[in-house]
Amino acid sequence: MLPPPVGVPSLPTAVTPPRAVPIMQSDGTRPSDDAEVAPSAPAELEIRPLWQVERDLINAALRVSDGNISKAATMLELSPSTIYRRLREAEAREEQTG
Repeated sequence: MLPPPVGVPSLPTAVTPPRAVPIMQSDGTRPSDDAEVAPSAPAELEIRPLWQVERDLINAALRVSDGNISKAATMLELSPSTIYRRLREAEAREEQTG
């Protein structure tokens, strides 16, 4: 293997990723190093297709913004054209599924 050109630092052969920071528990304590931290979901969580969740979230933002597409788009960090497009796509999917 050739040495690196003059003025170019050599790279280490192995890069060790940084250790993850423990997640803070709801009581303000940190889990012990041996504890497994698993994501938990509310028991009442209903798993649905993403397009349905997206449609419901867009409709909720439109209700809160009194139907103002620009305000709803700002709340969701989307462009107004994306709101229109995603609602149109959701409507088409809804017609396909019945």
